[in-house]
Amino acid sequence: MDQFVINDFDFGVDPARSLIEVRDSNLYFKVVGKGSVVTNITTDDQHPWNWLLYPPFLYLTAVPCVVDENGNFDHAISEQDLDDYDIALYAMEHCDVLPCRIQKQGKIITADGMVHGICSAPIPFHVRYEVP
Repeated sequence: MDQFVINDFDFGVDPARSLIEVRDSNLYFKVVGKGSVVTNITTDDQHPWNWLLYPPFLYLTAVPCVVDENGNFDHAISEQDLDDYDIALYAMEHCDVLPCRIQKQGKIITADGMVHGICSAPIPFHVRYEVP
């Protein structure tokens, strides 16, 4: 089951808007929450995420990555990566993710870490996405 969880709330995954690609040993990754989930929570004045106008998304653009012969990888995002590459979790603003580890085993992609800037303290996130 696909998941995009931020601070214990699952936004789901929109596979039509999500992607993973490795080109020339560079990782391109974007996972987008479901618009229908955001639409449903905006009508609930008590929901902690009702301020979102768009689904959140996690993205990494052209990040160097060591991929094995099966297309699998395990990459820990460093502070230097955040400075050198386009990496963030977008939730109405682009927020740093650190620590963050992204892995691919077979068709399953996982990303785990902490996102900074949404709340006063960093909050956890988890992504599990099965590549179609």
